[in-house]
Amino acid sequence: MVTVVKSGRKVDYSMYNKRLSYKNIEEHIKAYGNNDLLERFESVKELSKPLASPYKYVCDWFNAQFPDYDNAISSVKNVYSDIELVDLPDIDDYDKKIATLLKKGLHNYVRYN
Repeated sequence: MVTVVKSGRKVDYSMYNKRLSYKNIEEHIKAYGNNDLLERFESVKELSKPLASPYKYVCDWFNAQFPDYDNAISSVKNVYSDIELVDLPDIDDYDKKIATLLKKGLHNYVRYN
């Protein structure tokens, strides 16, 4: 008798943010040679810290800033000498980490259900 055990579920679609680690994001931005972009990335990471899903906030900004990232060429240096910075995602659209907000005295940002 043979028993077959299947665990988990089969993932038959590619993940939307596949390969988007903070390191890969930073390397992609550095390839442009634009310090304003790198500073913006650092500020986005800082703004995302009190959110329930900081990674999602950073990825949403990155996908808005670089909508063609999936089709990007391997060497982008000097391809875009002037890149326009996009607006940051509205932080009010994201759930906050309640403990972090209460600790900082930001009670007005906490949503009670």
